[in-house]
Amino acid sequence: MEMMLEALVLPGFIILALLFHVVFSLSLAKRVRAGAMTRGRAIGLYALVNLSPAVLVLAFFLLLVGLEELLRVAIISDGLGRGMPAVGAMLLVVWALSCALHAVHVLRLGARE
Repeated sequence: MEMMLEALVLPGFIILALLFHVVFSLSLAKRVRAGAMTRGRAIGLYALVNLSPAVLVLAFFLLLVGLEELLRVAIISDGLGRGMPAVGAMLLVVWALSCALHAVHVLRLGARE
C-alpha cells in the first residue's frame, strides 16, 4: 500500500501544478484581453501566485522531516524522502518556464490590439 501511495503522490503533485499553471495563465490572459488588468500586473501576479505549488511541496516536505526528528518515528519512507526535493526542484523549473511562456503570451496579446 505504501508503494502505491508513493507512486501516486509525486506525479500527482506535478500534474496538479501544471494544471494550475495553465488554468491561471488562461484566466489572466482573458482579463488582459478584456481590459480589466494591465499586462505588467498580469505577469507579476502570475509569477507570485504560481510559485505557491513549489513552496507548498517544499514546506510540506520540511514539515514531515521536522516531525520525524521531533517524534523519532519514521513518517515518510526513504524513497519519498529522496523524491520530494527533486519534485520541488522540478516545480521550480516548471515555474520559471511557465512564467516566461506566460509573459510572452500576454505581451503578444497586447501586440494584436
